[in-house]
Amino acid sequence: MRRLIAGGSDDTETADRLGVSPSTVKEHMTALFAELRVRDRTRAVGAAYGTGLVTARREA
Repeated sequence: MRRLIAGGSDDTETADRLGVSPSTVKEHMTALFAELRVRDRTRAVGAAYGTGLVTARREA
């Protein structure tokens, strides 16, 4: 989920890709915001990269 969000997917797209409901994605996002101590998706993505929770993929 973190990689999908970091890649720009919204809650509905993420839910569709993972086979869960958008409300499940929102619940997990709320938990992630708390874990990273942020209030929005943009800051969560930055914090996830900054803390190493998500790493950039290198294209071959």
